[in-house]
Amino acid sequence: MDKETQDILYEIPEGADVADASELDVEDVPQYRIQALIKFLKDDTDNTVKFFAARLLASWGLKEGFNYLVFVVNNKGSFKNVLCHRIYGYDDTLKFALLAFVSYFANLADQGRLEGARAEIFDPVSKIITYSNNMPFEISGLFWIVRNEGFLEYIPLLRDHLIHLLKDPAMHRWKIYDVIELLMEVDGEFTQGVLKSINKELNDFKLDSRSPRRDGEKSIFLSSS
Repeated sequence: MDKETQDILYEIPEGADVADASELDVEDVPQYRIQALIKFLKDDTDNTVKFFAARLLASWGLKEGFNYLVFVVNNKGSFKNVLCHRIYGYDDTLKFALLAFVSYFANLADQGRLEGARAEIFDPVSKIITYSNNMPFEISGLFWIVRNEGFLEYIPLLRDHLIHLLKDPAMHRWKIYDVIELLMEVDGEFTQGVLKSINKELNDFKLDSRSPRRDGEKSIFLSSS
């Protein structure tokens, strides 16, 4: 990847108080950069470049990025290991697609387009939740819109998510705690019933100092290229 491409994909303007370019406000992004990212989606042959371009555009609330990330979700096999966890090495690509969808929603909601954005993200986000049932990547970046925005349409998916995670606690332990904690707030009767059926409590899934959270690491990625 040449320096010009790297700058378009990753550069943070001097003085911007963000850790990642996806956190920039679209008003602070020059038009030439947006157009370059859109061109990557159309013309570049590298799926890694395309994914990072789409992630930025979607995070800034732009439909071109959203549409391409929908394509990524529907064709996840072609985008395997675009992003890997920097310590554990598992595929984290869909985690960052999910975060971009959530940012897309937040940007459109700020523009007064909450209900339209809510409907737009439901299908791809639902698919990501389902993929996470059997993959190590985590989805807690979604939980604030369930908790704070009252997006209860995700609760049936999250119930099923918990049931699947409990089948493989060695893989999913930190995720189990997160989803139980959320469901305790929004669907307590179901959650208490599940815990009772397996003779467990929430704290039984809490990580101790010997088991660091996998999603608490800095966002430093391993590219597949």
